Amino acid sequence: MSRVKGIFLGWDRSLLLPPGQAAGDLPERAARYCERLDELHYVAFTTRAMGLPRERHDGNLHAWGTHSVGKALYPMDALRTCREVASRRGVDFLFCQDPFLAGSVGACLAANGGPPFGVGLFSAFYSSEEWRREKWYRAALSRVGLSVLARARTVRVQTSLECEELARRGIPSERIHVIPVPYVNPRFDDPREEGMRAKLLDGRFTSIVLFVGRLAPEKDLPVLLDATESVGREMPEARFVIVGRGPEEARLRAKAGVNVHLAGFVTAEDLPRYYAACDVFVLPSRYEGVPIVLTEASLAARPSVVTRTPNAEEIVAEGETGHIVPIGDARALAARLLDRLRDPEGTRRMGLLARDRMRARMDPARLLDALVRMWEATCRA
Repeated sequence: MSRVKGIFLGWDRSLLLPPGQAAGDLPERAARYCERLDELHYVAFTTRAMGLPRERHDGNLHAWGTHSVGKALYPMDALRTCREVASRRGVDFLFCQDPFLAGSVGACLAANGGPPFGVGLFSAFYSSEEWRREKWYRAALSRVGLSVLARARTVRVQTSLECEELARRGIPSERIHVIPVPYVNPRFDDPREEGMRAKLLDGRFTSIVLFVGRLAPEKDLPVLLDATESVGREMPEARFVIVGRGPEEARLRAKAGVNVHLAGFVTAEDLPRYYAACDVFVLPSRYEGVPIVLTEASLAARPSVVTRTPNAEEIVAEGETGHIVPIGDARALAARLLDRLRDPEGTRRMGLLARDRMRARMDPARLLDALVRMWEATCRA
């Protein structure tokens, strides 16, 4: 693919940060994309209060912030920024990283003479009734997203389940591309715990179950706490470490038992050490897309015990790389965690298999080739 220029529109502001300060792997992925694109322009939703620069340039990679006065002006400012970049740089396509706000901007721009656009759907919105019921406005948001997806030249999803769900909802299957997000964060390439395990065990425990994520209602952490009580009765030497912040934190701290440690915020540099220090990873959510934490746990060679949310089976193979339990079932969650904690050697083998399978799934060269084909399809009339 040559002489093609693209705009990505989304929420990740990493490329506007000074080098080395990004928490995720977008800088590494963007550098690989630039190997196959003539120019890549990444437009991020930002407010002036964030203190980020309006733009940052590095070779053929260009990052732009909307620099909005407030969040209400995101759509207008993103539309203006994308229009200016497309006009000045001769952009061939626009890729929107959600079908709602970013996708609506892309659809509006395309309808008014802008470049053709594609959309990414990076969560299982349309296969999760739980997601739609949780907020009063999400039914309307869902309809907006479907309208945008129907107008997009291409749609990117992460799993075959999401592809089938969109096809059932009327999106032509030939427009849908199943391409996982290529996770290339070097921090998770065989991470070392570097003393973290001894620190977390604190001389009182012998094994660690880890959760990483936002402490929010959809993660169903009260069910996890119920499971910690059951596990604690059978294996008081097992410790649960919960990494993250969020609106549920105060309630969790009030209910947590002696075998639960709430670590709060952990830096991007330290997070791989937590994965390397644990024995098994747990995710008790009521709904998820394809959680990056499962990718991280797998790359760290740790098996996962997860709830049966959409796409769970795309990451976790029951009995091979971890376990899948019913949503909201603390007893089943505890039973599977005990299975793993009581079988250290089997758990280690599961973790190694999880790592090997995730590395194959995240093969950068294969995924980049698939992205190039999608970008070409977006450009075609």
